Amino acid sequence: MMKNLYRIRPLHFLLWWVACSVFIWPLAVLMIGLVMVPIAFVMQGVFPYMPDNDIILAVTIAPLMGISISIAIATLQRWLLRNKLYWAADSWRKWTMLGGAVGAIAVYGVVSAVENIFSSYLYYYANDWGTFLMMPVFVLCVAAFQWLSLRHAVKQAWLWILGNAIAGIVFSGLIYRNQSFLDFDSGWAALLIMALAVLGQGFITGFVMLFLFEKKLLPMTPEGQEMDSDRPKSVWDEAI
Repeated sequence: MMKNLYRIRPLHFLLWWVACSVFIWPLAVLMIGLVMVPIAFVMQGVFPYMPDNDIILAVTIAPLMGISISIAIATLQRWLLRNKLYWAADSWRKWTMLGGAVGAIAVYGVVSAVENIFSSYLYYYANDWGTFLMMPVFVLCVAAFQWLSLRHAVKQAWLWILGNAIAGIVFSGLIYRNQSFLDFDSGWAALLIMALAVLGQGFITGFVMLFLFEKKLLPMTPEGQEMDSDRPKSVWDEAI
């Protein structure tokens, strides 16, 4: 019985991961409301005539939005890591939130750069490419920061960054390739395309995480601590 207590069940984990990838969206909307609405009231009261400045927007609103979204991501992912893969993931929330803040700033910068490049002659390309790049850029930044925590649990943790980048491209690709349905067809068609994009992204990231913990697992130790066999022996160790 004890032998099976911490056994990873691949299909069970993958289904839970994909389901949580869907739940992240309403939870992220909730967190944005909880974080951003009070801050908006405070900023309106303190700076009633704050100018519409891109720099101010990039360094204040964008990271707060990113942190709000990453709280939802970190909460559900950490629950899965702890309960389905049996890893403490102590720093997961911290690194995810930092990645979300940096990712939101990066998204703002990339979208602004794309608009500046195409604005003079092909504005509709700027809009399409800006929308396409938002998800890959954001999840790439989040995954890069999560790598700082994940590398203590698995070998080749860089695969998590690569997997998230691919998943983000798949998400944006499904949305971009079916733009005509989103613009002109029924709401059900748009909902189906969005669902496929979310499920595809969740499946890819879940598969990568499952692969890492099944095939690349390191000996479970607290993050950042050395294995007893790796650290130098002290005189107290010798005495014991």
